[in-house]
Amino acid sequence: RPTPRTLIVAILATAAGWAYHQWAGQDSRIGASAASSDRRPEPIGEHHLESPAVVALLTNGFRVPSSAINATVLDLAARGWLRLGVVNDELVVVTRGQGATGDTVRTYEQQVLNHVSSRAFNDVASASTLASSQHRLDARWRRRFAQGVSAHAASLGLSRPRWTLATRAPAAGAAGVALIALAHSATRRTEASIADTWPWWLLLAAASAATIAFSWQVYTQAASGEQVPTPLGELRAAEWMGYRRRLRARI
Repeated sequence: RPTPRTLIVAILATAAGWAYHQWAGQDSRIGASAASSDRRPEPIGEHHLESPAVVALLTNGFRVPSSAINATVLDLAARGWLRLGVVNDELVVVTRGQGATGDTVRTYEQQVLNHVSSRAFNDVASASTLASSQHRLDARWRRRFAQGVSAHAASLGLSRPRWTLATRAPAAGAAGVALIALAHSATRRTEASIADTWPWWLLLAAASAATIAFSWQVYTQAASGEQVPTPLGELRAAEWMGYRRRLRARI
């Protein structure tokens, strides 16, 4: 049977790490932003208005939604990096564009440009093809896009990472201790009767599944790029929420 002592250590480490992770998540939970004035927000200081992807982050609980990809395509078209046209009653995107003088694309915007260009034939892609291809973007692509948008928002002082090294370290340490204890318990077996053996193996399997699920959650949340607002971010989120309410009323 598995070594009972190290198996119990693994169970306790997983439970403690899970409890801490839940507490840390509650402590950094984002409250709902209350809409303020319905006027269009003014630029921050000498900066331009936030990009549509950053606005999507501000108005969606400081997470980057899928709609931020389409918003970035439209913004790139407005800035001249892409062109929109109608051919045979079908909306098409022309990828051979040139932005205004001095305008540069950010990392996540270049990522969207590359995606649009990869779906184009002779520098032209139909909007319906782009819409269908967006649903096939893998998790890695979306995660890299979200991380780029989050980094841009953080550089503007609007947000900060939700999961820092300080908040991740205790949970990651608990997961590491649990995995080592599980490996020790499974490899350093002790002899016992069959009736006393199978309950311990079932417990080992359940503990292993719980530890792996916990470790995966810690990893995915750390890599998700989730943000929490700064005071300036809360203010800007409220302003954009108010403006969105006005646009919804018009629609």
